[in-house]
Amino acid sequence: MILLSIIIPTFNEEDNPFFIKTLANLSSIENIEVIIADGGSKDQTQSLVAQYSFHFFSQETSSRAARINLGILNAQGAIILLHHPRSILEIQGIEKLKSFTKDKVWGGFTHRFDIQHPLLKFTSWYSNNIRPRWKKIIYLDHCIFFTRETSKDIFPISEVDIFEDTIISKLLYQKLGSPIILPYHSTTWAIRFIKNGVVKQAVLNQYLKLCYYLKIDHKKMNQQYEKNAKLNSKYKDL
Repeated sequence: MILLSIIIPTFNEEDNPFFIKTLANLSSIENIEVIIADGGSKDQTQSLVAQYSFHFFSQETSSRAARINLGILNAQGAIILLHHPRSILEIQGIEKLKSFTKDKVWGGFTHRFDIQHPLLKFTSWYSNNIRPRWKKIIYLDHCIFFTRETSKDIFPISEVDIFEDTIISKLLYQKLGSPIILPYHSTTWAIRFIKNGVVKQAVLNQYLKLCYYLKIDHKKMNQQYEKNAKLNSKYKDL
């Protein structure tokens, strides 16, 4: 019996050291299945995955939600973990999740960035202590988990290009109540902040959250998000 299905939604990850490290880490853990749900990468992502006994599924899409749907469709584990491609989870946390038996619980891991900056420290603190408690939202870089039984009532979700983690959180909260944050770290590569500048990226993030609540088109929002990075999606006009 597979206890845990780990789904990683990917797109052009050959230059992503966190993804490469994650593949190596996961290869050392027993009784899990690793599903790479790819968005049509044009680089060596599939070759990286082929070094391991992992499942690789691919479809051409700019939507990370579509990749997550694809992964969940093929998952067999009792517990599902949505693993951000630019986060590294502590192995002890994954092992702990394998022994999780509470059907009515969902959540994520304790977030931190890989670089030190006061604004990024505040962002992680807010993400760990305020957003889950008051807004009932956990972002994908926390690495969201829930049972496969629960997923049957929630997925597939709308194939949006951005804020799929907000949609998933809201659906899980409606079904299971408030999330929990496990005391193991999910360390996230702060590549967007490095590329764009910490303050500029932080302001853009808040602007996009406002756009989400104003129901701005998801593709237009993601085009702004991906403009200088092209990490999750690639658009012809960018």
